[in-house]
Amino acid sequence: MKKIVSIIIVIVSLLLIGTIFLFTNKKIDLVESNLEIANPKDLKLEVIENTNTSLRWKVINNTGKEVTTSYEFFIEKYKDGKWYSYQVIANFNEIGINIQDEHTDAVDFEMIYGNLEKGKYRFIKKIDGKYLAGEFNIN
Repeated sequence: MKKIVSIIIVIVSLLLIGTIFLFTNKKIDLVESNLEIANPKDLKLEVIENTNTSLRWKVINNTGKEVTTSYEFFIEKYKDGKWYSYQVIANFNEIGINIQDEHTDAVDFEMIYGNLEKGKYRFIKKIDGKYLAGEFNIN
């Protein structure tokens, strides 16, 4: 009986946390970005395709050495001539992604950012200690 009660408590707790996360992250404040975006000639981040809830990205590495990134990412919105960051706290699995020449991946950001409105955005990843960005539009 104790085992069943414990399982029910865990399930209810997870449902409550999930519900809070879903509803609190839909109303995210934008603050002026303070990230310094690098633009190296031999390392590039591109957004290949996107919707208002997901995107596919690609890193092109011409450095001649392996670079590393993680699953962590940020999305910023361009507004009134400036970039603004969404203030989101999310835990990402810190498993490293090693990139020799090229790497393509996808992210579904709806749970974190909700449905993005029309506008200009940039997808940001930290790669080998530098923030790189790929711009995209929501029409």
